[in-house]
Amino acid sequence: MAFLFFKYRRRRRLVVLVVCSLVIANYIALKLYGYDLTSFKQDEKRFDQSPWQQQDAGLPRAQNTRHENIVGLLQNQSDLEHVESHRTEAELDWDVGALSKNMTTVSIQQNMTSLLNINFRADNLKLGNGIKDHAVKSLELKFVLQQFEAWKIEHFNVISNREVPLKLPPPPHVNNSSIWDKMLTIFPLVFRRLMRPFLTDYKNPCFREDDGSLRCLPYFIEIGAAKCGSTDLYYHITRHPQIVQLYKEPHFWTHMAKSDKSITKYLNTLRKFNKALVTQRDNKSLIFGDASPSYFWDNNRIPRNKNRQLLFVWADVVHAVMPGAKIILILRNPIDRTISDYFYSGRHQSPADLHKNVQVATKLFNACLKQHSYRDCATGTTKYYPRLHISVYIAHVREWLRLYPREQVLIIRTEDWHDHAKNDMLQQIYKFLEIDGLSEAELPDLKEDSVLKEIESKKATEKKSKNLGNVLPETRAYLKGFFEPHNRELADYLGDEGFLWKD
Repeated sequence: MAFLFFKYRRRRRLVVLVVCSLVIANYIALKLYGYDLTSFKQDEKRFDQSPWQQQDAGLPRAQNTRHENIVGLLQNQSDLEHVESHRTEAELDWDVGALSKNMTTVSIQQNMTSLLNINFRADNLKLGNGIKDHAVKSLELKFVLQQFEAWKIEHFNVISNREVPLKLPPPPHVNNSSIWDKMLTIFPLVFRRLMRPFLTDYKNPCFREDDGSLRCLPYFIEIGAAKCGSTDLYYHITRHPQIVQLYKEPHFWTHMAKSDKSITKYLNTLRKFNKALVTQRDNKSLIFGDASPSYFWDNNRIPRNKNRQLLFVWADVVHAVMPGAKIILILRNPIDRTISDYFYSGRHQSPADLHKNVQVATKLFNACLKQHSYRDCATGTTKYYPRLHISVYIAHVREWLRLYPREQVLIIRTEDWHDHAKNDMLQQIYKFLEIDGLSEAELPDLKEDSVLKEIESKKATEKKSKNLGNVLPETRAYLKGFFEPHNRELADYLGDEGFLWKD
């Protein structure tokens, strides 16, 4: 043994040197950035998969003293009188928008009175439903957010105290108390760390932690879908000078939102926005977004009951924490999305192999739907490819629109994004995000953007290496028959025939 010890001492020295280097690197990363290089594995085992996937698978902290910053000024009564004095549809619509923007977190009763006054005035003027609905919904959302901020201030001591169990009544925008109790029980740290009163002097939702540090949550969330062009869309959107571009696809909710360390890691990835708030002059109007396609469909870490039904979905958690978030969704022809996702997974062997796997996956999914709901069959990860359940868009869209009003959700088709002038669509997106529009001359030269060049280069290489067009006609016909009823349900639900993908 002694002979072997001395014979391999050079190799032993190298091993010791490597280990010491890793320990030092981990210490530096932990101290400077809050990252633990040894904890990239999942925090805990994943929960049970969805039914169709199983068929063939035999310290107390100091109280925050800054919450008073949330309380704003009382609504000026003269604003209400000014609105009441108008006699034209255009003037009323303009004043409703101005009034909703100027409101702050204060007397809910007084603001509700203003809503009733405006609603009554709109009825007297016999406004069109579009103008009236826009006015009322704009104010209703403002009231909901005001009530939520008041709720957070009222229960702040309970939320921030980590020594006692988290027991809270549901906030005003959460209508299902049963789901609220389950979310609190399973993900208590999410609500302890993130459900803080937002500062009113920033457009982006920001808050102060117990130690006084500034933290911010996304103003908008691009929820997918995967292989639909979400990366290209995100990097085009974030060229706007008011939007701070951060790392795409943190997948916080679906992969990380469990432990205290993982929540800190996510907030640390957003520190670039904090830096922009300090360095840029017009910082109050800055916003940023989170673009993670898994938010759209992956509810695999949500527990299920004994009947294999999801207790809730991630959309419920996101909406509970950020009811005012803007949601952006881009959807591609489900046939093309499914095939592209299959090739991207690296499982493609031959066109015949793809056709066989498509048949197996469709039979499994249809068998699941006979016993379970869309929600229970179309969510979670799976070992079966192609992943048809992601492309059953209606199952996932219904969950997000169940919680967020249609005015807060922008849904576009990949085909429209690529076929039409992207600058025109960007203007629509910027209007949706309620930020300044840019003229043709003010828009950045996207063709010269290094990130987008890299994306296009990767796409070209991927297409060439995987021969994406090599698919049997009968495979496309088979998929078309499978997706048609789901597409029809989606088109009827959204009131848009474009989601039949007949073009």
